Amino acid sequence: MRRRHCTNERQLFAHLPGGFVLHGQGLPHPTDDGHIVISAGYRPLATACVALSWSAAPLGELSARPSQPATAYVYEYLTGYPTTVEGEMHQLTYRLIIRAFRLLFVLLGLRIDLQGGEHLPTSGPAIVACNHIGFLDFALVGLAADRRHRRVRFMAKASTFDNPLSGPLMRAMGHIPVDRMCGMPAARRARDELRRGELVGIFPEATISRAWMLKTFKRGAATLGVLEQVPVVPVVVWGVQRVLTVDGHWSLRRGKAITILIGEPISPAATSDVTDFGDHLRTRMQDLLERAQRGYPDLPRDEADRWWLPAHLGGSAPTPVVAAELDAAALRTSAR
Repeated sequence: MRRRHCTNERQLFAHLPGGFVLHGQGLPHPTDDGHIVISAGYRPLATACVALSWSAAPLGELSARPSQPATAYVYEYLTGYPTTVEGEMHQLTYRLIIRAFRLLFVLLGLRIDLQGGEHLPTSGPAIVACNHIGFLDFALVGLAADRRHRRVRFMAKASTFDNPLSGPLMRAMGHIPVDRMCGMPAARRARDELRRGELVGIFPEATISRAWMLKTFKRGAATLGVLEQVPVVPVVVWGVQRVLTVDGHWSLRRGKAITILIGEPISPAATSDVTDFGDHLRTRMQDLLERAQRGYPDLPRDEADRWWLPAHLGGSAPTPVVAAELDAAALRTSAR
């Protein structure tokens, strides 16, 4: 569907001459389905919409509500705020994808050990911060959240959404694309999801750790937690790198052990320093990771199978310094 972004009030009313339908929270006197029909003369609210960077589309291009008397439907933020109908599709797609992954994990015979699932809130906003060691991390966290009847909207690099296979699925599940050159739209979208009471998933390391150890954290999770005053739930996964991860490592061998540890939520104070809060989050996740590694039941089959263990545990994974060099090389390659 074609979208028009209105940068000022005159442009807005050029597209919306007879009125518009507004969808969102915190609006005055909504109808039962959360929509409000506002006349074009209600200029203060229209100005607010422009300030919030809403996108507008003619009603005729939408099949969602053809019976609305307005001539246009302000249906989402420029960053991707969904309509009611789109939100329902996100939920349906998410359920189907979770079931597909559950079936896949059964077929692979994965022995999943989930501990601390009760720490994921059953309602209300929270940030789910997870380490990143494989391409299936998000699916494992999604499975854990599904047991609490919750959905996690993950922030993921924009290239994942450009992929012809993963892109449609990521968009259909309502995940959040992150442009590394301009992260503000993704931050606004994550903020909006939190204000709607959703769980937002963030990988504070940003990219997969080739050393299988925690890398330096980006500030996004801590910043959102402090600014929005929402709890951050630390999560660690281990063993999933043996299934599918970077540098061509994958295996369909059945029976691998997978560990998911979920820690108690960390609630920031209004006066919390973002750097200090981020350091505290990393310390908590480091403790969880060491616990997961100590309690992991599987051992390498032979010397060639030691690649999935970090160097300090006797594995052949690169050290953090070498891993950082490999990350930089991969980034240069992808930028070409």
